[in-house]
Amino acid sequence: MKQGLLIIITGSIGAGKKTVRRVVVETNPRLTYIPVYTSRMPRRKEISGAEFRFLRQNEFQKAKEQGTFLFAFQDQGCEYGLDKEATEKALKEGKKVILERPHSAAKELRKMFPGRYTRTIDIHIPTERLSSRVKKSLRRAPLYQVKKVLSIAKQDNNDTEDFDVVLNNYELKRTAKRCNQSIEKRLEYIKAVEEGKDIPSDYVIKNS
Repeated sequence: MKQGLLIIITGSIGAGKKTVRRVVVETNPRLTYIPVYTSRMPRRKEISGAEFRFLRQNEFQKAKEQGTFLFAFQDQGCEYGLDKEATEKALKEGKKVILERPHSAAKELRKMFPGRYTRTIDIHIPTERLSSRVKKSLRRAPLYQVKKVLSIAKQDNNDTEDFDVVLNNYELKRTAKRCNQSIEKRLEYIKAVEEGKDIPSDYVIKNS
C-alpha cells in the first residue's frame, strides 16, 4: 500500500463500538491501535498506556497547545486527543490503524482523511436495546441527565448517511467478523486500484 488505512469505528453511546473495536483488534493481528490521550480519570482496571494515556486537565491543555494531538474532541464532558506523531508515522509506514470515535468526531476525521485510505464503520443497534443500555449505564445519574444522553444516543443511532458501512450489532462476534470482512474488502479494493486492475463497478467510496 502507498499509505496506511485508517479505520474508524463509530456509533452512538451504548451501541458497543468500543467493545467491537477491542474484539476486532484481538482477532486481526494486522491492525494497529494507538492509545488515546484523555483528561478523564482512569476507570477500574484501566492502565495508562494500554488503551488510554491519562493526563490531568492542565497537562492535556498544555499538550494540546504544543501540537501533540492530530485531532482533539470532547465526549461526555471529557477531552480526548489522537496522538499526532504516532498516527502519522503508522499511516506513513502503511499500517492499518483502527480507532473508535463518537459520530461527530468520526465525521471530522473523515473530512481530514477523505478517500479510499479511510474506512468508516457505524455500529447500530435496535432502539429498544439502546435505551436499555443507556439507562443501565446511567442508573445512578439524575433523570434529566439520562433523558438528555438517551436523546443524543437515539439521534446518533439513526444518523448513518455519512459512513461507509453500517453494521447491526445483534451479536458481538458476528459484528466483529463483519467488521474484519469490511476492512479486508477495502484493502482488496486499494490493492486493485494501486495495481491498475479492474474493480467492482458497485464498489462505492463515500466522501472522496
